[in-house]
Amino acid sequence: MIGLTVALLPTCAAAQKQPQPISKNQAPTAEKTPKLTERQQRGLKLLQSAEDEAGSTTPETQAYVLWQVAGGYEQIGRRSAMIPLLKRSFDATLALDCPPPPETDIHNLACIARGDLQGHILRRLVDLSIPATADLLPRAEPSLQDELSGAIISDYIRRKDYDRARGMIDELGRDGRFPYQSAVDFITALPEELSAEKVQVFAEALNNFKQNGPSQRPDLVDFGTMVARFWQTMPKPMVAEAIDSLLSQAKDSDQSSETKRRIVLGTTRGEVYFNSNYEFRLFQLLPILQQIDPERAESMMREQQQLKAALQQYPNGLQSADSMWDGQAQTDKPQVLSMNYIDPNDTNAAAREAKMRSYQELRRKEMEVEVAARDDGDKGLEAALALPEWDSEQHRSSPRAHALLQVARITAKRQPQVSTRALEKMQGLLSHLSSDETQWLVEKARFLRVAATVYHRLGDDDAAFSALKQGFKTADELFARDTDSDDPNLAPKIQWPSTVTRIHLFQTASEISPRMAEDLLQDTSDPDQRVIHKVALGRSLLGSYTPPFDVTDWRKAGFRFSIEAPN
Repeated sequence: MIGLTVALLPTCAAAQKQPQPISKNQAPTAEKTPKLTERQQRGLKLLQSAEDEAGSTTPETQAYVLWQVAGGYEQIGRRSAMIPLLKRSFDATLALDCPPPPETDIHNLACIARGDLQGHILRRLVDLSIPATADLLPRAEPSLQDELSGAIISDYIRRKDYDRARGMIDELGRDGRFPYQSAVDFITALPEELSAEKVQVFAEALNNFKQNGPSQRPDLVDFGTMVARFWQTMPKPMVAEAIDSLLSQAKDSDQSSETKRRIVLGTTRGEVYFNSNYEFRLFQLLPILQQIDPERAESMMREQQQLKAALQQYPNGLQSADSMWDGQAQTDKPQVLSMNYIDPNDTNAAAREAKMRSYQELRRKEMEVEVAARDDGDKGLEAALALPEWDSEQHRSSPRAHALLQVARITAKRQPQVSTRALEKMQGLLSHLSSDETQWLVEKARFLRVAATVYHRLGDDDAAFSALKQGFKTADELFARDTDSDDPNLAPKIQWPSTVTRIHLFQTASEISPRMAEDLLQDTSDPDQRVIHKVALGRSLLGSYTPPFDVTDWRKAGFRFSIEAPN
């Protein structure tokens, strides 16, 4: 196993020149459990009760609950209990009925749940114990093995254990799975005195791309990223070779592909369209080529006139199209929001493209509302009220309600009267908006939950209780849909819209009135959900956030939707 093999590598000479910090994966120290408040003691009892009850639930619920209990124990300093709990949680995922590859069906709900759970468990475990993670990784879903290898590399980099990080990058490269993101992080983290090693890693990435590049299509993080990021610190001949390889691979890919897909780069200043992989690579690399070979760059520019507009708007290619390029967010510069491929022969491509443009435009307008609200709450409120009630004809979200909520949050401390007006406007809007879409009910409950939090900050707990009760009522509607006897939701309960919605609601209720939250917990009729919500409430009382799963709706007729868990 890669992680285990590399973990046994000797420490490099460069690392020996300075004392290494003691890793939390080494030399365990005696734990000091803090004195718990009355609120935390109640939370701990709920966690312990949930742990005891987990064994009587379904495998996915058991795995989820044990993972969450481990996170709660961390909050009170019981780290030694976390690793055994996470191992038990991982073992529970193996009980899910999921056939091994290649028989695995990508639409098998058990397989999806197992992969998601294992991902969460191992991502947490890697911060606690590299050896424990390496021990479990061979039994994890194949897609997770590469990802967790990257997480282990990040841990080595964070601890300045550059030799082990380099060894793992090398081994993944030899397997034809070169980790470009990890290589970017590694080169960035290396001190200047190790500049020769930076060049070596860049050269390995180049050789790997030349061997495996034909099977890869451009992405926001790939070998092109490394060239654009580090070209100024690499030998000029090597940079020129890298550019040649990227452009040649892109041209060959375009010629060999039966489907000519367009690439759409969405930014906060609009969309940039490319008719081919080659065009995208030129956009990414031409600004570099202008510096190292101006004549060739000018010749290429004459051949690609369609790129002129994009390069006039973003003269440094992706470096000027993304304010996060150097790792530092800059609000006065554009941000890349997405990168998508569109098949022009797809009859639905035009509709998807229009939908994407509409989404990008709404996001820009919502950001403008936030900027206005920070400057003047009344102007922000006016701008929010000008947004459309619905996001589209499908009636799944309300840009106006979202913007009003943002205004309320932004102005709560500085202009509380504006904040209250924004909340009242939002609740009035929710009372008359009606949609049969389950996604709308999830969104509506989120709006009400966040409104309760803002009301609490404003000191109006009566209004907060009222908003929460409306939120729980909406969750009851979701539960009725999830348990529809004629067409129930076939997704695991940890992903039901009603489950995820109630997790958030219980957490918010615990902040406003723990007693109210515990009373509501007793009203939960479904045994699995009661344990899930018990651990969420327990963690909240301990002061620990519970990250829920994505929301999934899957019926007899098949998949309906899956969306990220609302914040």
